[in-house]
Amino acid sequence: MESRKIQLVGNRSYSVSLPKQWVISNKLKAKDNIFIDKNENNELIIKNTNNEKDNQNHISINLEDISNISEFIMFCYVKNIDQINILIKKQDYGQIRSIRKILTYLEGYDITSESEKNMTISFLFNDISVNIQKLLIRITYLLDLLLASLENKDSSTLDQTETSIDKLYHLSERILFSCINNRNLKKENTINHNEDIFFYKDIFKKLENIGDILVSLRKDTLSKEDINLIKKHVGFLSDLLVKKKSTTELKTTLNKMKISSSNGHIKSMIERINELCKDALESSISIEFNKSYF
Repeated sequence: MESRKIQLVGNRSYSVSLPKQWVISNKLKAKDNIFIDKNENNELIIKNTNNEKDNQNHISINLEDISNISEFIMFCYVKNIDQINILIKKQDYGQIRSIRKILTYLEGYDITSESEKNMTISFLFNDISVNIQKLLIRITYLLDLLLASLENKDSSTLDQTETSIDKLYHLSERILFSCINNRNLKKENTINHNEDIFFYKDIFKKLENIGDILVSLRKDTLSKEDINLIKKHVGFLSDLLVKKKSTTELKTTLNKMKISSSNGHIKSMIERINELCKDALESSISIEFNKSYF
């Protein structure tokens, strides 16, 4: 590590010299531009403009080269690829059907151009107006709707709500992935530490898991006691993630819940929901610690 003295230039500006070897190795010369950035530890990062690359937000592929097209499109979505150009040499009905099916789970992705030889998938949100908190509010509400659909044996609404939760879960992944490298987006979502991104990812995953459990109970006969017990857990999530009640009090409330059911399978599913709520609580507490002490 080399040290440099800060020089005062005029009355308002400061300057510091760059290491000669660094300038030479990066093929820089007088009057060239460099980028100066600041990380979360308040350290300056100097970048050579010649090495600076635009963030890749589009990609072109040949359909026959991708064996798992659904997984590939999902990965592009999370990776914040805004446009996928798919070249089609030979029509493959199975692959095309897989593409259309996966798009129903990806909020904002849609086919914007299509022919026998080409398909373009674009992300249609120019500016994501949703943030992490809005997604938490929305998914928590949908879990309540999912339970109501289950209680009323409304299969149509149950399926639609499940799909909506899946779409919002994938959108949360896209936003959180973007927060890793986008300081402004992190700030908009009040994320001060990179590890908070993983805590939020865990919370969203637990919410999706709870939704899957509720859907899996569609063929079971739930008693009023079963429904009320599940409602308490969904209400707990609302208190935790939407109303932001004291995590200390919520932890006590959750631990006091007695899990019982006349049906062994239903009881095990409610116990699993209880465990997932505890996991979401622990991640929320970790985020609180970061905000308060670090």
